[in-house]
Amino acid sequence: MSALAGSLSAAPIAHADDTDEAFLSSIGSVGITYSSPENAVQAGHLVCGLLDRGKAKVDIARSIVGKDFGGNPMDAWHAGYFVGAGVAAYCPQYRG
Repeated sequence: MSALAGSLSAAPIAHADDTDEAFLSSIGSVGITYSSPENAVQAGHLVCGLLDRGKAKVDIARSIVGKDFGGNPMDAWHAGYFVGAGVAAYCPQYRG
Protein backbone atom coordinates (compact mmCIF):
# COMPACT_ATOMS: atom_id res chain seq x y z
CA MET A 1 0.00 0.00 0.00
CA SER A 2 2.99 2.26 0.00
CA ALA A 3 2.16 2.73 -3.67
CA LEU A 4 -0.58 5.12 -2.60
CA ALA A 5 1.90 7.35 -0.84
CA GLY A 6 4.33 7.12 -3.72
CA SER A 7 1.71 7.98 -6.30
CA LEU A 8 1.47 11.53 -5.03
CA SER A 9 4.97 12.11 -6.32
CA ALA A 10 4.75 9.89 -9.42
CA ALA A 11 4.41 10.94 -13.06
CA PRO A 12 1.39 13.17 -13.64
CA ILE A 13 -1.67 12.41 -15.79
CA ALA A 14 -2.62 14.59 -18.75
CA HIS A 15 -5.59 16.61 -17.43
CA ALA A 16 -8.32 16.79 -14.84
CA ASP A 17 -12.01 16.34 -15.66
CA ASP A 18 -15.06 17.42 -13.63
CA THR A 19 -14.83 14.37 -11.37
CA ASP A 20 -11.17 15.09 -10.72
CA GLU A 21 -11.94 18.73 -9.98
CA ALA A 22 -14.64 17.70 -7.48
CA PHE A 23 -12.20 15.28 -5.82
CA LEU A 24 -9.49 17.93 -5.57
CA SER A 25 -11.96 20.46 -4.21
CA SER A 26 -13.16 17.96 -1.61
CA ILE A 27 -9.72 17.09 -0.29
CA GLY A 28 -8.59 20.71 -0.48
CA SER A 29 -11.60 21.84 1.54
CA VAL A 30 -10.25 19.98 4.58
CA GLY A 31 -6.65 21.07 4.12
CA ILE A 32 -5.17 18.00 2.45
CA THR A 33 -2.12 19.12 0.48
CA TYR A 34 -0.40 17.31 -2.39
CA SER A 35 2.60 17.69 -4.66
CA SER A 36 0.44 18.19 -7.78
CA PRO A 37 -3.23 17.84 -8.71
CA GLU A 38 -2.39 15.08 -11.16
CA ASN A 39 -0.66 13.02 -8.51
CA ALA A 40 -3.51 13.50 -6.04
CA VAL A 41 -5.99 12.27 -8.66
CA GLN A 42 -3.77 9.27 -9.37
CA ALA A 43 -3.74 8.45 -5.65
CA GLY A 44 -7.52 8.78 -5.52
CA HIS A 45 -7.80 6.20 -8.29
CA LEU A 46 -5.30 3.98 -6.51
CA VAL A 47 -7.64 3.84 -3.51
CA CYS A 48 -10.17 2.14 -5.79
CA GLY A 49 -7.58 -0.23 -7.18
CA LEU A 50 -6.66 -1.33 -3.67
CA LEU A 51 -10.34 -1.83 -2.82
CA ASP A 52 -10.73 -3.87 -6.02
CA ARG A 53 -7.97 -6.14 -4.70
CA GLY A 54 -9.80 -6.66 -1.42
CA LYS A 55 -8.04 -4.16 0.84
CA ALA A 56 -10.17 -2.64 3.58
CA LYS A 57 -10.71 1.13 3.60
CA VAL A 58 -9.36 1.39 7.13
CA ASP A 59 -6.17 -0.44 6.11
CA ILE A 60 -5.69 1.86 3.13
CA ALA A 61 -6.11 4.90 5.38
CA ARG A 62 -3.67 3.49 7.93
CA SER A 63 -1.10 2.98 5.19
CA ILE A 64 -0.99 6.70 4.43
CA VAL A 65 -1.02 8.08 7.98
CA GLY A 66 2.20 10.01 8.51
CA LYS A 67 3.03 10.30 4.81
CA ASP A 68 3.91 13.76 3.54
CA PHE A 69 1.92 14.46 0.38
CA GLY A 70 2.82 18.07 -0.09
CA GLY A 71 3.86 19.86 3.04
CA ASN A 72 1.90 18.22 5.83
CA PRO A 73 2.11 14.65 7.09
CA MET A 74 -1.31 12.99 6.84
CA ASP A 75 -3.02 12.37 10.18
CA ALA A 76 -5.57 9.59 10.70
CA TRP A 77 -8.62 11.81 10.18
CA HIS A 78 -7.31 13.27 6.92
CA ALA A 79 -6.19 9.84 5.70
CA GLY A 80 -9.70 8.51 6.27
CA TYR A 81 -11.17 11.54 4.54
CA PHE A 82 -8.85 11.04 1.56
CA VAL A 83 -9.94 7.41 1.20
CA GLY A 84 -13.60 8.43 1.48
CA ALA A 85 -13.17 11.18 -1.09
CA GLY A 86 -11.50 8.74 -3.47
CA VAL A 87 -14.38 6.32 -3.06
CA ALA A 88 -17.00 9.05 -3.54
CA ALA A 89 -15.34 10.33 -6.70
CA TYR A 90 -14.00 7.23 -8.42
CA CYS A 91 -15.58 4.06 -7.04
CA PRO A 92 -18.91 4.81 -5.38
CA GLN A 93 -19.74 1.11 -5.43
CA TYR A 94 -17.53 0.89 -2.31
CA ARG A 95 -19.52 3.45 -0.30
CA GLY A 96 -20.85 2.25 3.01
